[in-house]
Amino acid sequence: MLLSSDPEQVERFKAANRISPEGNREYFDDTTAADIPEKQSESTDFLKSRMPIKHAIKMGAVSLKSRPFRLILTILSSVLAFALFGFVSTVALYDVNYTVASALEGTAYDSVVLEKFYQVKQDIYNESLNYKYEMQVEHLESDIREAIEESELDTLSDGGLEFAGVYGPKGSAQYGVSRSINIENLNYQNRSPYYSFVSFKGFCDAGEEYLFKVFGQGARLAGRYPTAPRELAVSEYTYKMIAANQLLETEGETTVMVEIESYDDLLGQTLVVDGDEYTVTGIYRTGSIDERFDLLKNIQGSPTDKKESDLLDEFLEVYSYSFHTMAYVSDSFRASFDAESASAPMNTSSANALFTFADVYDTNDGHDNVYFECLLSEWTDYFADYITAYDMTGQKRDSDAIKNMADDEIWFPLGQFVNRLRHLAEAKPSDDDTPYKLSHTDFLEAYTKLEIITTPNLDVDLDDYALTDEDMKVLLRALNDDWDKWVKGSEGEYGKIGDGDKFYYKGGSLKIAGVYFMPERPGSGDSGRYIVTRNFVVTNASSYSIYNEVQSTKYVSSGRGVYAAMISPLTTSRGMLNHVLGYDKPASDDSLFMMSGNATFSNAQSKGEMFAEYLWIYLLAALGMGIIAGLFLFNYISVSIMDKQREVGILRALGAKGTDVFKIFVSESIILALICALVAMVLAIIACVVGNYLFATSALAIQVFHFGFLNALILFGLAILVAALATILPVYFAAKKKPVDSIRSL
Repeated sequence: MLLSSDPEQVERFKAANRISPEGNREYFDDTTAADIPEKQSESTDFLKSRMPIKHAIKMGAVSLKSRPFRLILTILSSVLAFALFGFVSTVALYDVNYTVASALEGTAYDSVVLEKFYQVKQDIYNESLNYKYEMQVEHLESDIREAIEESELDTLSDGGLEFAGVYGPKGSAQYGVSRSINIENLNYQNRSPYYSFVSFKGFCDAGEEYLFKVFGQGARLAGRYPTAPRELAVSEYTYKMIAANQLLETEGETTVMVEIESYDDLLGQTLVVDGDEYTVTGIYRTGSIDERFDLLKNIQGSPTDKKESDLLDEFLEVYSYSFHTMAYVSDSFRASFDAESASAPMNTSSANALFTFADVYDTNDGHDNVYFECLLSEWTDYFADYITAYDMTGQKRDSDAIKNMADDEIWFPLGQFVNRLRHLAEAKPSDDDTPYKLSHTDFLEAYTKLEIITTPNLDVDLDDYALTDEDMKVLLRALNDDWDKWVKGSEGEYGKIGDGDKFYYKGGSLKIAGVYFMPERPGSGDSGRYIVTRNFVVTNASSYSIYNEVQSTKYVSSGRGVYAAMISPLTTSRGMLNHVLGYDKPASDDSLFMMSGNATFSNAQSKGEMFAEYLWIYLLAALGMGIIAGLFLFNYISVSIMDKQREVGILRALGAKGTDVFKIFVSESIILALICALVAMVLAIIACVVGNYLFATSALAIQVFHFGFLNALILFGLAILVAALATILPVYFAAKKKPVDSIRSL
């Protein structure tokens, strides 16, 4: 654009740019110095057509005042949508560890107990036909408890943590420390809730050196640390609890109460713990209990008001799983303790619980109205690495023989095979004759091995009774060759016994193709089922249910696990809490360590599982709220541009570019969006506070809904994005119009 006070200069400019004397030209070109014959510094100057951003922001802010009622309505509608989006985002971004760390920070917790798990993925296929066809496929994950190895205590003892191993109740490492270990010879006369911990939570073999390191050289209050398997030391709290309740001592047929008034009174006494007798050898200080809880000592029975009730809930939560509730034992304790592994070794891509229920009634055992339970031959690939199979001639076969079986065949599990052999082993032509097994020595030898390896809980070395291929040939040939002569037609438990090589069901019979078993198969529940084809089930059953569950994990147990849990002192700083909670992230082998006996952690985790289950609903809800807010802004900006088309035309006529017009209206919409986002953030925070109050279910209330920096960033980012998108189309079409058309349109 050129402004000049020299008339001759103006006339020359009009001629050069083909502008009529009346100044009617329907478009304007950007003018440069090259387009002007001469430029006098005193009378001529250029105006830039690019509008500074600060001017655009000012003009956008002023524009908001033009329609106050519409502005207020848009702000209220958008604020509600953005506030709901912000609240829902706290659910979608729920962080269990942050929630737990926030709840526990600065509390009275003085120790942490971790248990080991490994993650298992489950793919479940469920198909049924019962008047109508139904099919369902699920993909789940679960955590399986595993025993802790001694070496893992050192591995995890960092960041201020010092772990010691803990045994759970006898024979229950697979249950962790969830079950209390009762002191069975207590009188239980004191009803004060302060002495609620009348049992141990575990046996800890930390050793005296560990206790001195953690609780100081003055930790030993009396006696000595245990050295024998049936000796134990107790905490100062346990001593006070026993003194408050009194011990029971049996003298012949009389039970007397033993008064405990000093440390020495308890030393040498016998505690009956989980069915075994232990001698108390020492008493140790294992930290202090917060003085706030002394109020509970003066209460008899249940608390009478909410303050006392909340205090008791916190006391039970904080100290249930702590050094105060442990029994301290020696290294020799392990040798006499049933510290079996938490679970059987688990291998990658193993299958479990593959079975079918169908009403193809089994008449071999005389049952007329029971489901026929079986595996399907097509599932053989899932357990191909574990299966051992023999056909009826005694020939060893691979899994393909089962996978490719005919529809009129059936493979017997080892258990059913044994049942048939028992008929043959005990059969005799008449009451006075010798049983089959005693008249066939080769059969007797193989049959004895089979009975031993299939009988549970026998105290024998099973390797000494391993079945050979020759043994299986002897057994199968006997069944094939001698069944008709010795057994067929005789009276069995359910009537006449049929052919040895046929399996009868309600609609007919199947040929027994052979026998299979899985001697090294992880898990249980599949070795007692027949194997048939899917076509047989579908063709012969009026209703059936096919259930296929495949489990897989990277974890492989070493078999060296001995501890049910491990315990360490804890300071409730945010840094240490985050460090501890970081252990619950699965490692490369799918193993993880989670807090045990912590109601806050369990509560937060259950909420996380609930939110995860319906995460897609929350995401759709958040997306819907964002779209609604965008529509409100889009409507406001569109109407605003339509109302201001004349102003847009004048701006364009004065030389403003389309980008300048865009800047003005984008500034207007972004200012509006930021106002909406700021107010929405305040409302979302208020909604979170109210939600947390409603979700408070324990003394240490967890912050389920946390509106943090990330939530605010997402909310403001969404508001700006929505504002920009809502402005682009209306401004684009307004800026494309010729200035004259914009001015004339109104």
